[in-house]
Amino acid sequence: MKSKFLLVLLVGSVALNLGFLAVWGQKYLHKSPPANAKACPLTASFNHLYTFLSLSDDQLRRIEPMAHTFHMEIEGVSGLILEKRNALLLEIKKKSTDRAAIDGLHHDIAALQSQMQELVVTHILEMKSVMNPEQRTKFFASMERNFAMQNFYMPKEET
Repeated sequence: MKSKFLLVLLVGSVALNLGFLAVWGQKYLHKSPPANAKACPLTASFNHLYTFLSLSDDQLRRIEPMAHTFHMEIEGVSGLILEKRNALLLEIKKKSTDRAAIDGLHHDIAALQSQMQELVVTHILEMKSVMNPEQRTKFFASMERNFAMQNFYMPKEET
């Protein structure tokens, strides 16, 4: 009886490990980019946006400094937000919380998130200035699809 239990436990463990490996492989290995994919020049993960938009080499050269600045600034603000969120959680967890400290951290996080949104909007406008009309149409259609999938409000009128 004990050996049957151990055998069932072993088979179950192997099955779970194989299932985990299959899910991991599907998620991470399946996303490998095509050989000719142009990645965002400064991110570790491949971004097929540049390939999707069919950016020329000249456009990529113009975008590279913009992307570098954008990613560096976003990384900095993201780090600050993370620090503030950690401080907020620590403050909330305290036995005796300081509401003024919590409100201050909340205000700081909101200000940093607003700064991040401004960085994103500025980067989109910079990217837009490099794209031709067809690329802009594809770019904004892609944004609208992504917004719709995330249930963000997206007006349909043109300006």
